[in-house]
Amino acid sequence: MHTNSVAIADRVAETVIGFVPQRLAIAETDEQRSEIFGLRYRTVIELGWARPEEFPGEVEHNDDDEQAIHIGAWEDEELVGGARVVPPTDGRPLPIERDFEIRTREDDVEVGRTVIVPRLRGATGHALITALFAQCWLAMRDRGYTELVSAIPPRLVEVYRSIGFTIIELAPGRTHWGEERVPVRFDVIDSLPSLTRVWGEATREGAA
Repeated sequence: MHTNSVAIADRVAETVIGFVPQRLAIAETDEQRSEIFGLRYRTVIELGWARPEEFPGEVEHNDDDEQAIHIGAWEDEELVGGARVVPPTDGRPLPIERDFEIRTREDDVEVGRTVIVPRLRGATGHALITALFAQCWLAMRDRGYTELVSAIPPRLVEVYRSIGFTIIELAPGRTHWGEERVPVRFDVIDSLPSLTRVWGEATREGAA
């Protein structure tokens, strides 16, 4: 990916993050990561995706979390959202490869496990979900990665396309992590013209 294109993508991500009131950051401590695992647990239980007895300690956590970068969104001291970035590891498939029986590129990074608290869900939560995605991009970029895959619900495929992303579906959807999800690649380079147009217009409207 060309250096100039990466810089443009970073600026778009920073613009997206600037549109939400929450503070987004990497979870740096065990306590912060445990908070995110707890929010994931509460989400899957509230949405009926699993039973409480499946999660000792009331946390939703698996082996992929050990190599992941965890992103949180806070309002003051309250955690209101979370996501994770799973980088490639030699000899270990990405979660999306195991879950959908596909092969990805060797430098692909997976973004997933995105959750937000109930009061921010629905159409009003799309801004925070997008901001979490943007913060994940910056986190993976800081570690030298620019290729991104994810498994997302069909409704979010359309949401992301509506805000400028070029999305390539990698395989048919299947039920995973509680609902139908589609494995996709976000073509960030191809998306840049539409992303800069959409978010440039949003910036001008916000300043009006």
